Amino acid sequence: MARNTNASTLIVGKSPGTVENASRLYIADCKSRNLSNATVSLTVIILKGLCDYLEGKPLADVTSHDLRKFFIKKATSTSSATAARYYECLHAFFKFLHKEGFLHSSPMTTVTKPKAPTPLIEPLAQEQIEAMVNACGTGFAGIRDRLILLVLIDCGLRASELCDLTMSDIDWENCIFLIRHGKGDKARRVPFGSVVASTMRQYLARRAEVDTPYLLVTVYGERVDRHRLRSIVKAVAAKAGITHKHMCTHLLRHTFAVSYLRAGGDVFSLQKVLGHSTLTMTRRYSELADSDIQEKHRLYSPGDRLKLKEKAGRRRLR
Repeated sequence: MARNTNASTLIVGKSPGTVENASRLYIADCKSRNLSNATVSLTVIILKGLCDYLEGKPLADVTSHDLRKFFIKKATSTSSATAARYYECLHAFFKFLHKEGFLHSSPMTTVTKPKAPTPLIEPLAQEQIEAMVNACGTGFAGIRDRLILLVLIDCGLRASELCDLTMSDIDWENCIFLIRHGKGDKARRVPFGSVVASTMRQYLARRAEVDTPYLLVTVYGERVDRHRLRSIVKAVAAKAGITHKHMCTHLLRHTFAVSYLRAGGDVFSLQKVLGHSTLTMTRRYSELADSDIQEKHRLYSPGDRLKLKEKAGRRRLR
């Protein structure tokens, strides 16, 4: 019997049968490549969403049309940015199935990536950062929260990177944090300033001995995870009276990047500090910093401040 030519043709004898079974194989492959827990968790969520949408449809019968409708539904129910994120995952998923010999071709080949709007970066002002830091208390939790804010704004770490820091990752002599598992599981060294160092010493004096190697702990001596970290940042912002529609730990990373460039830093060193594999995102920070330069030029333009006499009457062109 003729098979639908729009569907991906399976190689007989190697078929995982269903998308759900194929998903398990791909998740195992992701784990074997030592991808981060966050990446694996997101992949599980995306593939489960696809399985639920397809309602048990055999892998061999999945078409590009099915996937386009799935992306449309995802963009409508959530956002175009989410649909674009799903596209990247499913593109890799079907590419894996093709490479492993489960499919002769990928149904994603003719599917165009959903267009997602470029999010507008609105970093915090220096006064807002100062208000948040000053809003932290003087007890153990307050000093810890102050350290969290200062590290995020001084080093631009991701939430997971800050939570993963251990005592052995601190190079006190050179004032450097060793990030062992950054995005893509890439390690890098990130400097920290004297204010962070001073606050960290105050924090560690209160931290005492706890049964965990991690730097950040709760009042009960347990590790602070990224969900708790997000709650801390939002709570301190609320206490300081700072309102921002995107208040989160990543907002402080954005703020660090823009502040770094405005203070005279260059995009190449910023790229290394942030752990970006390309300059794409770093250039966006640079453009935002440049807009600040344009605003200051309008205020302090040497040419505009000259007191020139305007000559009236006709002038002959030469």
